[in-house]
Amino acid sequence: TSPELLSKLNRGNMRLKEDFLSYLRSVQRSPKTIAGYSNDLDIVLTWNYLYNNDKDFIKISKRDWAAFQNWLIHENGNSPARVRRLKSAISSLSNYISNILDDEEEFRDFRPVIRKIESPAMQQVRKKTVWTDEALDELLDNLSKSKQHEKACMLALAMCSGRRKSELCRFRVDDF
Repeated sequence: TSPELLSKLNRGNMRLKEDFLSYLRSVQRSPKTIAGYSNDLDIVLTWNYLYNNDKDFIKISKRDWAAFQNWLIHENGNSPARVRRLKSAISSLSNYISNILDDEEEFRDFRPVIRKIESPAMQQVRKKTVWTDEALDELLDNLSKSKQHEKACMLALAMCSGRRKSELCRFRVDDF
């Protein structure tokens, strides 16, 4: 995507995207989640503009979505996980249309079809690095002994909380 391309996209599709993002803010989704949806939908709508005659979102067919998925994998080089994430954004926008906008004439007969397209099989793109419990305990001890308490605390939280690394910074003082 680019600002130049985004300025050329179907105005109805862009309004739909902005209305959806506004709805997500109103139900207090995190700013990072909303930014992710925005970026993903920009990619979807740019593909729609470049390769699908800039169709109205509600008129994109299963055949079109299958072509989009094929383009993502074979021409754009996306991993199956990335394809699934983009499809999730499409599905969420589709659910918004069918659940929230269904009382408007334009959207009354809309049916979400993206879920009908089978997702590609998951494949590992990179090798996972798994630390042994002993190695983590040793690292925690070394950090504590060298008085690197903030790093030790972060490591202990990562080891014991089950959170993803991007979620570790979301702890609040009152969580403790």
